[in-house]
Amino acid sequence: MTNEILTHAKVKELFDYDGAQLIWKVGGKGRQRGKPAGSYDSNGYRKVSIDKKVYRMHRVIWLHVYGEFPPNDTDHINGIRDDNRIENLRAVTRSENCRNAKKSIRNSSGITGVHWDKKNQKWMASITLDGQAKNLGRFDGKYEAASIRHFAMEIEGNYTARHGK
Repeated sequence: MTNEILTHAKVKELFDYDGAQLIWKVGGKGRQRGKPAGSYDSNGYRKVSIDKKVYRMHRVIWLHVYGEFPPNDTDHINGIRDDNRIENLRAVTRSENCRNAKKSIRNSSGITGVHWDKKNQKWMASITLDGQAKNLGRFDGKYEAASIRHFAMEIEGNYTARHGK
């Protein structure tokens, strides 16, 4: 969204946090005192504009509560992008955030980490660990590939239970 130069003091001056959303403390152009702040972006996240800069609301809430931005990503634990209750937010690395991702809309097999290898006419299982894709093998059956992928997630990957759902 933007290079984050917003301060804790500025956020406290502008907003109250009611446990789920930011509430404007001050009125002005495009804002009403006592009303919820922000709007939705095209990805379903709440956003808020402050001094002509756009911020994702969950990051501003984190700043409001903890006094600083998280060092990397902020993850919505339950995967609901506009559920900005502080207990649903956690500071994570990009890799950790990806391990809590839902199934991609581009997924054609129905199983995260499993796809059809046209060249070899086999099901292929893979996993990404610390930013590196790892091939887990090619299999005759889709569910055999899925089983290997699931095992790798549990043993090596430290993925969350909702990953790929």
